[in-house]
Amino acid sequence: MYERDDFTGGLYSVSYCGVLPRFLMKNKKLHIRGNMQQQNEVVDYMFIMAYDWHHAGSEPGPVAPLTEVRQTINFAISRVPRRKVILGVPLYGYDWVIPYRPGTIGSAISNQRAMETAMKHQSVIRYSQQERSPYFRYTDENGRTHEVWFEDVRSMSEKMVLVREFGLQAIGAWQLTLGFKPGPWLLRNFFTIRKI
Repeated sequence: MYERDDFTGGLYSVSYCGVLPRFLMKNKKLHIRGNMQQQNEVVDYMFIMAYDWHHAGSEPGPVAPLTEVRQTINFAISRVPRRKVILGVPLYGYDWVIPYRPGTIGSAISNQRAMETAMKHQSVIRYSQQERSPYFRYTDENGRTHEVWFEDVRSMSEKMVLVREFGLQAIGAWQLTLGFKPGPWLLRNFFTIRKI
């Protein structure tokens, strides 16, 4: 049993960033299951990284599909009080050359840059009703076809709804320096903002 004040002297809020969902959901025996309950004793908040279901080294697909985000939340709140959980969402996506070939690496792309790329190439941004995530295809200057999955106002709104539905502590984003112009508007419309 840990004492919170051993880490903070009682002066600071302690948070933990963790949980790689695709590994947890596939391997139910990972020791982090027990560690989450132990960490719960010493932290005020846990930032749950509910993204990278598809990543630069994977086949094309949504970074944070809503069904998997929901499963990640359920997994977390079965071990940690929901008032401690901060849902992590991505401010990025990935751009893959298709057809996908194992071993090829996609490029990370900010949500803002993804929208700019779609406009530059006059691509239609589609919205997967199954994954609850936007994507589009375009052809580059070298004639290669690309598929881009990212987050937009629709997909972020649905994740914010989950935060309210589950009564979580907050929502947090990775990587703030990438920017997401509609982000402040969305936050003000879904939450009361406070600095922690």
